[in-house]
Amino acid sequence: MRRLFSLAACTAFLLIGCSPSASESEPGKASEAADDYPTSIVLADQQPIDHFNPIAGYGELGTSPLYDGLLVPAPAGESDLPELNPALAASDPEPNDDMSEWTVQLREGVTFSDGSPFTAADVVATYQAILDPVTASPMAAGYEMIKEVSAPDDHTVVFSLNYSYADLPARMLVGIAPATSMESKPVTEWAINTEPVGTGPYVLKSMGSDEATFIAREDGWHDTPEVTEVTIISVPDDTARAQRLSSGDVNGTQLAPALATTFAQKEGFTVASNHTVDWRGLTLPLDNPFTAEAKVRLALNYAIDREALVKDVLLGYGEPGYTPVNAAYGTVVPEEIFSYDPDKAASLLDEAGWILEDGKRVKDGNIAALELWYPAGDQLRKDLTFAVAENLNALGIETTIDHSDWDAVTEKLPSIAAMYGGGDQPYSIDTQLYGALHSRTEGSDVYDNPTGSSVPGLDEILEGARRESNLDQRAAMYREGLEKYLAEPSYLILVFLHHTYVEQTNEWQGKQPVLEPHSHGVSWGPWWNIGQWHK
Repeated sequence: MRRLFSLAACTAFLLIGCSPSASESEPGKASEAADDYPTSIVLADQQPIDHFNPIAGYGELGTSPLYDGLLVPAPAGESDLPELNPALAASDPEPNDDMSEWTVQLREGVTFSDGSPFTAADVVATYQAILDPVTASPMAAGYEMIKEVSAPDDHTVVFSLNYSYADLPARMLVGIAPATSMESKPVTEWAINTEPVGTGPYVLKSMGSDEATFIAREDGWHDTPEVTEVTIISVPDDTARAQRLSSGDVNGTQLAPALATTFAQKEGFTVASNHTVDWRGLTLPLDNPFTAEAKVRLALNYAIDREALVKDVLLGYGEPGYTPVNAAYGTVVPEEIFSYDPDKAASLLDEAGWILEDGKRVKDGNIAALELWYPAGDQLRKDLTFAVAENLNALGIETTIDHSDWDAVTEKLPSIAAMYGGGDQPYSIDTQLYGALHSRTEGSDVYDNPTGSSVPGLDEILEGARRESNLDQRAAMYREGLEKYLAEPSYLILVFLHHTYVEQTNEWQGKQPVLEPHSHGVSWGPWWNIGQWHK
């Protein structure tokens, strides 16, 4: 729900091609369902078709049809963090002893789609542009550990850091654009927003306000994909996407579990799901006299039947969530969790002075009340919001439910409880926790810790852990930080999703599930590695 909610998902794929095939159809028209190996595929996505600029956040996780990063995610098990393998890098990045400097050798013989050669100067220019205040890159805060990027020669890049940072490889997924594409002005005004130039195996054929078509590149360093054309159509509403899939207008889409499962018994469709580190939960506003109190926020975390949410709302496609990290991060995750204990929740509310009177909790003339908001068109967030409201109402907490477009919800964040999400940069523990839990600073993204909460002592732990080069000590620090969060939670984190997808059944092989981030839609699911599909 952070910047990647609108920037990264519309067309991101891991596209390392295979062998050529030649077949095209009219853009925007789905292939015939009877075709076992459709080479032209149309997909409906929730996200807008807005830009293709990696400096502005497009394809930041290394899965783009147009660009390659130095590294690329690769499956390591459906519930494990992916490996980060060389892409434009020729080998794994090499750190110095304290991980304050990283050296990357680059792949040779690579050209951009405009025919120009890829060199170290392009890597330097890409990262300098992200860090340049003039560009106003929305990614800048996430790269602040980088002090300088230099190029000793055409095929070597050196990252010099402001401090030791063990997770720098997770910052090497961003797509590399030519140095000649960089502009000294805000990224929203750049030419490559609509005229992208990259090293990826696809090129942009056409782009409209709600549709983009990509065709396989035949002169790049990748093998030419067998799926030679991919069209993405923006359809924000869940129900509308389901209808277009059912009518045959599109070949596939991402749907909430309740909608996805309606296709399970329909002939010609396949339902798939991927594990994720994508969580859903409510923000708990500090300017609300009720949730401003730490003991109240703790009570609310005991008030929610998370197992029921997984069973009844997610239909089994997910698992309970308690902190911004799940089992994918191993021993970092504390063993103690919030059990469903409404009696304990009621007792904590009593201790905080919110006493039950005539079915409602009151304190000092204030009624315990929350405005619950969810983004319009998102069926899953809507269902979760109503289910949580039932648990809260049972404790005497008054709730009102409303919805709006996400921009409007964002403006209300300081004072409402929004059905929120996280996990947009999940391939390091630092990025999964820092933005969500660290106190807001001048450089914070608009979606970082939106209520501005601050858990005593947690900032110091997060700062120290991201600078710790001893990995065992680092894990212990993060575990300590999460224990502090559990004592004074700033969110009401509910579940981790398994993203659900539906596609017209085909016989393409090579579909490998990968642990997914918050960003979801046709950028992931069965299509995230569509360029590797083969017969």
